[in-house]
Amino acid sequence: MKLLESYTTNVYVSDIGYLVIEQDLNDGDVDRTFLISPEQTKILFAILPSLMKEQEERWVGVYVSPEQEETDV
Repeated sequence: MKLLESYTTNVYVSDIGYLVIEQDLNDGDVDRTFLISPEQTKILFAILPSLMKEQEERWVGVYVSPEQEETDV
């Protein structure tokens, strides 16, 4: 059984005012960085409760290969 990873994540506000989310993927890939404007942060804040609920319902914690993954139809 292979467990899903939890990536190291840094969240902060940049010097010019972006909300920055950085993730270290630990697999040799380029790290991911998201720059989110104040307007986008407000949208994210508004939808975050429903996204958190959906994530909790879907999180299995175990890796499922794409061949085994169920698809929404």
